[in-house]
Amino acid sequence: MAENTAARFMCSFGGQIRHHDGGGSNNHQHFFYYGGNNRILEVDRNISFHDLTAELSALCGGAAINFFKYLIPGDDLDTLVTVTNDRDLGYMMREYDLHFPGSASADRMRIFLFFDPVHNGAAAVNSSYEYQGVNVMVMMIVTVVLMLILTWLLLVVATAVVEVVMAIMEVMVVEWWWW
Repeated sequence: MAENTAARFMCSFGGQIRHHDGGGSNNHQHFFYYGGNNRILEVDRNISFHDLTAELSALCGGAAINFFKYLIPGDDLDTLVTVTNDRDLGYMMREYDLHFPGSASADRMRIFLFFDPVHNGAAAVNSSYEYQGVNVMVMMIVTVVLMLILTWLLLVVATAVVEVVMAIMEVMVVEWWWW
């Protein structure tokens, strides 16, 4: 009997990962996927990252896929694992084999697709725990801090200049008075 080398994935894209406060005494936050599309994809377990992202791109209408994330069965959506290269893909396939030995036809791992906004004009999956504008926010904070430091330095220098001018004027007044 030949070994089954196919792996099945439920691919989710175009929706959002949201959190729902579980409330209660343990205040556990539960994450869930809302909206978007779900497609099943079956690929050879030996597929390369490049070929898999090409398959995923075709699955969602040609959107550029530079990376994706997968959910380890039994984990919550706040612990997605990122795949960006062949090494990460190898780790994912080992995880697949660990959770789905023998790969029965109904077994599948869940993948979340992220689109490249530069090439697609589409936003990456928007979730409550992934902030797409972190770098912009950091740059804004650094700019404000630098502006405050420069303003403070300008005030220190201006104060020193005023003190020097006042001292010179005082000397001039004293010398003028003596004449």
